[in-house]
Amino acid sequence: MQKLIKYEKKCSTEDKKKIPEIIDIEFLDKKRRPLSMVGGFVQLEPLTIVRVTFSIPITTALFFQFPTGVDTFEFTQLISAIRPVDDRVVEFRWEVPPALLAFFFVIGCTNSICRRSEEIGVFLPE
Repeated sequence: MQKLIKYEKKCSTEDKKKIPEIIDIEFLDKKRRPLSMVGGFVQLEPLTIVRVTFSIPITTALFFQFPTGVDTFEFTQLISAIRPVDDRVVEFRWEVPPALLAFFFVIGCTNSICRRSEEIGVFLPE
């Protein structure tokens, strides 16, 4: 009989202070106005500014999308990777592909400690 060993690293109190919490994710038009929600999805503009606020300064922010209707990681696409300049707020300009219907998420990392956001439905009509 084969024995399975589960590896689990316990975070110290000091490590927990280094976990970046995602405070806010904003989708803005080129004039920096918030974009509308339609049926639970954010209606994007062809050029959308995504602004993410973290609880602590991060070293890297990764932005991803995957199409609706799939549950496998293989369809996930990296949209952008940003190394902020010692700040808690990260922005990137997303040139959104036409007829997009997807879920969006961000991962913020402080060195090797990362946190993933919830998935947000996004779309851009044709």
